[in-house]
Amino acid sequence: VEDGKTQLQEIRIHPKGEVQEYLQSLGYEPMQFGTTAWELLKRPGVTLKGLEPYIGVHFEPEVAFQLEISQRYEGYIAKARRDAEHLKKMDSRPIPAGMNYHEMDNLSLEARQKLSEIQPLTLGQASRISGINPADIAILSLYLKENTH
Repeated sequence: VEDGKTQLQEIRIHPKGEVQEYLQSLGYEPMQFGTTAWELLKRPGVTLKGLEPYIGVHFEPEVAFQLEISQRYEGYIAKARRDAEHLKKMDSRPIPAGMNYHEMDNLSLEARQKLSEIQPLTLGQASRISGINPADIAILSLYLKENTH
């Protein structure tokens, strides 16, 4: 699949010829600029089987399916990876034991109550408590940064 991705990133498709007919048959406007086969694959309805005559490369159905899924969901996958990395960093940010959340006026009332009751050990744990919103986590993060060095 990785080799196929590399190959598709190297294949340039120019805005001339029969590929325009294929794209128009799918409801797309004619291409104005050249692009890679990999980029064209992002478009809904465009398949490797449909592109095959224009790129001169055949992929086994299982590989083609994986490549299509990989390209269409690439942005979502990247976002999920960034989110996971962010959560991992938050899980490494400790919260001092016995912290008095009621003194933090900027936290929502619900956040103060739940954080006081649960006493999470890390910022990551705090972020997973039901009712704690991202604004509360941002405030708590800022408070920790300013008061725990």
